[in-house]
Amino acid sequence: MGDLDWLATLGLKERWKKITSVACIDSSRVIGSKTETDRRYVISSLPADSERILHAVRMHWDIENGLHWCLDVTFGEDACPIRLRNAALDFSLLRRAAMNLFRADHSRAMGLPKKRKAAAWNPDYLANILHLREI
Repeated sequence: MGDLDWLATLGLKERWKKITSVACIDSSRVIGSKTETDRRYVISSLPADSERILHAVRMHWDIENGLHWCLDVTFGEDACPIRLRNAALDFSLLRRAAMNLFRADHSRAMGLPKKRKAAAWNPDYLANILHLREI
């Protein structure tokens, strides 16, 4: 992190007026005997404080991995072609409600995609997930 005058030479200073810091984050993970490394660059309106920027990046990915990724894997949200009026928002709310119902169910030790499939094939399990009772 340092002086951001170089942004003006790229024509970015005018477009991104609130940038106050740029950071480079190197990360690595070990899978079996193989180590993978990754380098990401972050632009931010936060002050040039590496701990604060790293915390913000981790919080972003926590939300991304905990919610958006689950919605895409479980419900194919990114590939959904619904674009008409409020339908996209309505279906998004329904997906989130369904995901929360599946997450709250501890009767089966399986992931969200398998719980969704089980609910589609087993009416009793679906009724259990929806908290429906016979009248």
